[in-house]
Amino acid sequence: EGPGYLDCHLYRQASPARWLVHLVNLTGCNVAPGYLQEHLPVGPLTVRVRLREGEAAPTAATLRVAGGTLPVTTSDGWAVVRLERILDHELVVLEVRV
Repeated sequence: EGPGYLDCHLYRQASPARWLVHLVNLTGCNVAPGYLQEHLPVGPLTVRVRLREGEAAPTAATLRVAGGTLPVTTSDGWAVVRLERILDHELVVLEVRV
């Protein structure tokens, strides 16, 4: 959830238990031929990942492009993180840490 036009893909890995959320900021792209005229930062963004029944909730989130960590909350079977800003792309890694 948030402003802008983003391409989002979710990948799950079983071992170690983690989710990879790849976000690409397409705000400012022409429809055809898809040429990016300028980078327009977007945010804040809320990312929600639906957890499967009985699945352990992630306890940590890291930003692999911007660097740093984010708090993870869980509510009603959803893991939730909030990103303040994305310029071009970001990879959010949600992990179950013990």
